Amino acid sequence: MAKRYRGQGGVSTVRPGGHPEEVFLKIKIAPGSIRYLKNILEGYEHLAFMVPLNGREGIVALHTTSSLKNNLIAVLENLPFPVVFLYD
Repeated sequence: MAKRYRGQGGVSTVRPGGHPEEVFLKIKIAPGSIRYLKNILEGYEHLAFMVPLNGREGIVALHTTSSLKNNLIAVLENLPFPVVFLYD
């Protein structure tokens, strides 16, 4: 049986492309909750695009638009686990 690829655990360098409508949020959640968050965001079509930056630490980047930012924050604040917003 083939060995499952688990990634390198490194930090990605995904940044917004500079479009005026694009908003980039960086959050920290429990590493075991990343898949749950991904499934929630897939249920809200076009709300945000999620990029795990460091899966071992639970650091995730969320790309959205300025018009959907407040909706995204409302969803994140009502999740059944703590979400910490990270600021660079």
